Amino acid sequence: MTYLRRLLLLFLTLALAIALTACQPARLVKTDVAQVTQLVIAAQSDPNTFNAALNR
Repeated sequence: MTYLRRLLLLFLTLALAIALTACQPARLVKTDVAQVTQLVIAAQSDPNTFNAALNR
């Protein structure tokens, strides 16, 4: 029984360590590239398919 508890504790420790090192708040901050304005144009008709070549 203690073997299973140690194995579970080891697994949880490794999972927590991976989760904590993978979450980097500095990467979540917006960069200059993400703040560029974009123009979005809506299509006037309802397309039959999402394939652009078949819509023409």
